[in-house]
Amino acid sequence: MSYPTVLYRFFDAESKLLYVGISRNPAGRFGDHKHTAPWWDEATSCTWERFATEWEAASAERTAIIGEGPVYNRQGKQRPAGEVVAPRMKWTATPQRDDSEVERLFNEGRLPKEIAEQLSTSIRTIYRALNRLVAAGKIRPLDERSA
Repeated sequence: MSYPTVLYRFFDAESKLLYVGISRNPAGRFGDHKHTAPWWDEATSCTWERFATEWEAASAERTAIIGEGPVYNRQGKQRPAGEVVAPRMKWTATPQRDDSEVERLFNEGRLPKEIAEQLSTSIRTIYRALNRLVAAGKIRPLDERSA
């Protein structure tokens, strides 16, 4: 089953495209960006379009990233070393990642953003892993860590 999904674009004061993304819950995703995105303080405006399915939004996102060249997106853009990152599109169900590496890095005191960067994945994926680890009793929640 697929759900309505929003494609959004953030721009700076000179109307330069900073970032393109998709979400079924834009308000929640924008909250993530506010806390983790290096471009958040540069953003002065945002536009969005609704798509009937996540697949349609992901396809439009890939086209926008490749064709419009947002400053901060990495998905689908060529990296300096010549490596091309695959677009973020889910065609089939994928097995759940092993959370042991996330657990190890978290227990070393790494922040979720640092873990995401080290494991080359999204902050959303790391938060999902952390939530699974908390539910399994393997780690304490972030807000209880310093207590």
